[in-house]
Parts: sequence; C-alpha cells; structure tokens
Amino acid sequence: MTTISVHLPAELAAQLTAAAGADGISVNAAVVAAVQDWLHVQAQRANERARMRSVLAGDPQLRALLGDD
Repeated sequence: MTTISVHLPAELAAQLTAAAGADGISVNAAVVAAVQDWLHVQAQRANERARMRSVLAGDPQLRALLGDD
C-alpha cells in the first residue's frame, strides 16, 4: 500500500466523512472506492474515444459530414 495526502475543502471532507459513516465504511475505504470508480470511467472513455477514432478513420463520408477532414 502507498500513503498519499489529499487536500480537500473542509465542506467536502465533512461530507465525505458523513457519507462514509452513513455507509458504515471508513473514509479511506470510501476514497479507494471513488478512485476505483473514477479509473474505471476513465478507461471506458478511452475505449470509447478509440472506437470513435476507428469509426471515423474508416468512414470518409462521416468525417466530411462532421467537418473533420
């Protein structure tokens, strides 16, 4: 495990603490889950961008329609 420091605005830290407590988990567990979710979303977006580039590369008419020539 690696330890990192994160600076949060006081209100956000209070909300995080309250939400984690309401779910019965630690703040650390809540942050780990949030980071995992964020990384998953970033990977999905990268895959979608790659798929869109592939579609555009194979369709010159679509590129022209979108003004991407």
